Amino acid sequence: MKIKESKKIKSPLLAGWLLKCLANHHNNAAIVGDMEEEYFLLIEERGRLAAMLRYWTVCLVSLPSFVSNLFFWRTMMIRNYFKTALRSIIKNKVYSIINIVGLAVGVSVALVIFLYVKTEFRYDAHHVHGKSLYRALFVPAGTGEGDITTYMPGPLAEALKSDFPQVLRATRFWGGHGAEIQAGDRSFMEGNIAYMDTDALNMFTLPLEAGNAGTALTAPHGVVLRKAVAQKYFGEEEALGQDILIDNETFTVTGVLEKTQHLSHLSFDILLPFAYIETKRDWLQSWGINAVATYIQLQAKMSPSGLEEDFAEEHGLEEVVLRFQSVDQIHLHSGHVGSDAFNTKPGSINTVRVFAMIGALLLIIACINFVNLSTAQSGKRAKEIGLRKVCGSTRMSIIAQVLFESLFIAFLAYGVALVLVQFWLKAVNPLLTTSLALQWNDGFIGLGLALFSGFVAGIYPALLFSRHQPKAMLNSMKSSSRETALSRKIMVQLQFVVSIVLIAASLIVYLQNQFMLNKDLGFDKDNVICLPISNDYERSKIEVIKQALLEDSRIMGVAATTQPTGHGTLSMGLVAREDDRISVGMQIGSIDADYIPTMGMEIFQGRNFMHGSMQDLNEGVILNEAACHKLGWEDPVGKEFRPMDTPFFTKSAIRVVGVVKDFHFYSLRAEITPIAFFMIPSRYRNLVVRIKAGDPEKTVEAIKAIWAGVLPDSDFDYRFLDKGLEQQYRGELKMNQLILCFSLMIVFIACLGLLGLSAFTSEQRTKEIGVRKVLGGSVSQMVLLLSREFVGAMLLANVIAWPVAWFAMNRWLQNFAYRINLSLWIFGLAGLLALLVALITVGFQVIRAARLNPVKSLKYE
Repeated sequence: MKIKESKKIKSPLLAGWLLKCLANHHNNAAIVGDMEEEYFLLIEERGRLAAMLRYWTVCLVSLPSFVSNLFFWRTMMIRNYFKTALRSIIKNKVYSIINIVGLAVGVSVALVIFLYVKTEFRYDAHHVHGKSLYRALFVPAGTGEGDITTYMPGPLAEALKSDFPQVLRATRFWGGHGAEIQAGDRSFMEGNIAYMDTDALNMFTLPLEAGNAGTALTAPHGVVLRKAVAQKYFGEEEALGQDILIDNETFTVTGVLEKTQHLSHLSFDILLPFAYIETKRDWLQSWGINAVATYIQLQAKMSPSGLEEDFAEEHGLEEVVLRFQSVDQIHLHSGHVGSDAFNTKPGSINTVRVFAMIGALLLIIACINFVNLSTAQSGKRAKEIGLRKVCGSTRMSIIAQVLFESLFIAFLAYGVALVLVQFWLKAVNPLLTTSLALQWNDGFIGLGLALFSGFVAGIYPALLFSRHQPKAMLNSMKSSSRETALSRKIMVQLQFVVSIVLIAASLIVYLQNQFMLNKDLGFDKDNVICLPISNDYERSKIEVIKQALLEDSRIMGVAATTQPTGHGTLSMGLVAREDDRISVGMQIGSIDADYIPTMGMEIFQGRNFMHGSMQDLNEGVILNEAACHKLGWEDPVGKEFRPMDTPFFTKSAIRVVGVVKDFHFYSLRAEITPIAFFMIPSRYRNLVVRIKAGDPEKTVEAIKAIWAGVLPDSDFDYRFLDKGLEQQYRGELKMNQLILCFSLMIVFIACLGLLGLSAFTSEQRTKEIGVRKVLGGSVSQMVLLLSREFVGAMLLANVIAWPVAWFAMNRWLQNFAYRINLSLWIFGLAGLLALLVALITVGFQVIRAARLNPVKSLKYE
């Protein structure tokens, strides 16, 4: 019976598919026709059911053979792809090495950047109630972002909790304190003690290994230790219930925190109840003194917007606006906060974005190199691909082959990248506040990056090689090469633009770093030693220590202050007596009469505090220029503030005796904020000692001996002020160093690609060079001929890159209140450096080709 062409097997779909696959595999379409004919004959003779059973039986019997043959065929195909890829790599060693090294460097650095970005986003992401946790911010009315502070008055937390039903829990945090700890017969000096309220352990995810989170901070003399601290004090003994002495007061261990890898903006080793410190510092209960950080936990799915509207007005804080910041945003999104209390490891979302951009650029430049070198060799591969098509290869098989080669190179690059990552981590970790480590699951991310880069880099050459007809590829290899020339030039141009932008950016980052390190801070930071004052007894001996130190001729001055740079750990609003509407929130610094001359500061108006003056002690205040500017006072000396009666200190009158010139007591990122200096001996926390230059080690030994003579029972500790100030910029300087290094990596990868292209160009023009030399061309003319294309591309890249670099770096510099000015010479120097790097990169290949013997050049082709 003749089967019509329109009739097809429809009922057993799976069987039909298997049968057709089997037929195609054996290149025997007759099998399908015979089965279709038999199928319809069976329908007529025995019915449809019998035909279907027969059809399925044949297919199922054939299935194992089909699967086996298919697997073998695929295995052989992959084996052939592997052999072809390996032969191609061996045949084109230089280009393969450039591709592997470039991609390996790009993937390894991108993986390190991925680890850094992942770590930055882990801060405070572990809290179970993270979506409901907020930190309070004070924004002085009518001021800029630089005046935002996280220093809060002590009563704020309880007021929020009691007045607003949407506030489920609240806690205060006061940290960074030091004390002498005695556990048994051993003593320790700890410098990272903090205080929090009872709600803290239920708000934040701070799991306890021992103790109860609800009661651990209830008793005023309870203490919670981190696991490492408990082991240091008690070894393998059970710490819970043990007693320790903190500044000679007995505390009982009520909790031990589990050892975790969680990252948080808050840092402490020992946690004490806030109820305890309130009994020691009455002023922590005052609305007029801002000294603590305040955190709240809202009811589920509640917003803090209702709290921000009228709370300040209700509690007599009309000079400020209350705002709330989500806890998981604190680490990366606090650049707008001027006084960021207790944020020990501040990050920057802008830095994260810059690193992410650099990682993406690294991979893009590595992929561009791969594409450029692949398309540059299209003429060589045209014959191979043409022959494969003549022999029956389909377009999909050509694409699969080229992609397999690209992925194989990417896989080799990944192996090299794993080695490089370990090297980068050793170099990068000292520059970071956290230690990065490559985990096994991160390895899969790196493999994914490598294979994705290999796919992106290989898909264009694969589509390019597969789309031409065999005849065109065999007869017009040069035409094929010309088709890729434009795209290759565009990608080379992009590399040059990126390189110039990054060189300019690196120069600007370096100049800004030098500016921050060398800028006049308004005081002399060199040759100043800071001696911490830990307790009231040491404070009572300040004058004795000063007199003893000044007897040494190597010591030029000694002064007492709260912080070495003069700023305080408190802030409050001072209200002008003449007009209650004039009020400015100020840092409160405590200094003695020797501080300003010892630090080399300059009195701008009025006078300094006078020794032995009770009037200055009771009423005097010295402002900085920024405070006068905020107050609108051009002649502030003699003006008065409203009397102040707080638990912190009582002032029946506050009169301005002098104005000190502005000085930088915070990072240059922030503008100089208002500061008011008082003489408050109870707030002295440091001595600053100015010494003569020459032999600081011997001077320190002399100071130590004098200290031991006056305070034999107190530990001697010291640090140099300039080293401490560098800490303000160290994190940022290290980040800038990383940005500089990774930017240079991009330039290095671009140079690798340029080296490969110059080698290929020289190779392609070998015959032309030989002919020109035979006709009298000199080496210099040959060098100019071969370099002209790259120099022209570099000049055009400068025209494009300079505006891009100016726009990007001008935006970056806006993060600094004090910054360098962008000048044209910076961009000119960046362009010149990029040109020199490009000429050096291609110079070796160009000169080598130009000096080749013409006989060998002509014999080459």
